[in-house]
Amino acid sequence: MTTIDSLPYYDRDLDIIPNLRQRIEREIELEMKSTPQPVLSANQTPTHHPFLSEFPDVPSARSSRLADKSDPNYQSHGSKDSLDIERFNIPYPDDHTHLKGWEDALSNTKSQLEHQRLRLINLDLIGKHGANHWKLSNFLVEQEIPKVEKLVEHYKNEIDNVNRRRKAHQTDVGDRLTDLAQKWQNLISTNISLEITNLNLKLEVEALQQEAANLKQSLST
Repeated sequence: MTTIDSLPYYDRDLDIIPNLRQRIEREIELEMKSTPQPVLSANQTPTHHPFLSEFPDVPSARSSRLADKSDPNYQSHGSKDSLDIERFNIPYPDDHTHLKGWEDALSNTKSQLEHQRLRLINLDLIGKHGANHWKLSNFLVEQEIPKVEKLVEHYKNEIDNVNRRRKAHQTDVGDRLTDLAQKWQNLISTNISLEITNLNLKLEVEALQQEAANLKQSLST
């Protein structure tokens, strides 16, 4: 498969052709002016290039459900309601004489107490082992840092090698193109010289033929 690539390491058109850079910049400016721009409100500022307006915004790393306006607890002024403690309430049965209501209330109370007990156990475990776990997590992350740095260095070297090979290839191709262009110009010049020579010879032949005809006519008389 044939690939077509520019030769940025070899082409010097911007340096050789006068005013080429200005013309290119002017064409780019005209193209950008002809491209529809996104409509922004008065209090909205563009966060990315206009050409990226068709793509969805990248969510912020700080965004979360707490800042989600679709959350019913999110108020119009951008604040949250106070902590919902409804599930911590222990309601009395509506009918104080109804046995089933008291049984349900007792079951609810036991469930909430068990939930609170589990939370206390979790907090106790975090207090005892959380710091060590955090240190272990940091230690594991620190162990990964040299690997990542080594990988980054490897890819940097790969990029440099690719650029060096690309530059060498483009320089070689550019030299061959320059040589072929020079040969083509020489062939064109040679062809033009041959055409001019042929034309001169043709004129000389016609002149000699005319001279021979005149001489023949003069001899016949």
